[in-house]
Amino acid sequence: MPGNRTIQPMRIRRDWSLAILLAVSVALASYLPVWLANDLAPDDRAFSGFLLNPIDGHTYLAKMHQGLEGSWGFQLDYAAEPGQPVFLYPFYLLLGHLAAGLGIELVDFFHAVRVTMLALMFIASYAFFNRFLESRPARWIAYGLTLIGSGLGWLGLIFGVE
Repeated sequence: MPGNRTIQPMRIRRDWSLAILLAVSVALASYLPVWLANDLAPDDRAFSGFLLNPIDGHTYLAKMHQGLEGSWGFQLDYAAEPGQPVFLYPFYLLLGHLAAGLGIELVDFFHAVRVTMLALMFIASYAFFNRFLESRPARWIAYGLTLIGSGLGWLGLIFGVE
């Protein structure tokens, strides 16, 4: 039938549009608890920017801070013998350089990059499923599981899981 040729491209465009919309929506939803915690912090307190695993989060900020100061080498500042800077963690050092150039606070830039990368990961996942799963329902089930299984770890806080 001649009509089938136009239905397929329209469905593909609609599926891709929905996949991108869902990717961006879920990625932004992963930022919601951080935004709320920052917004609800009492005036006499400061929110550090991390709800889950703050120890790792602050190590990322420390690495970014070294980049912010212009370094392309990572150095343990609080070691007994600090040693020379070494080219480690270039991603975080780069983020620090970019934050300095853009004039954005490190924690804000970290979360902006985190949300952006999460959305891109979702889109890449959909592209993978689209390429390797022939069944449209299987594609959407796989994508749905990816969406609810990534970036929403904060939902565990509601049930007391840390």
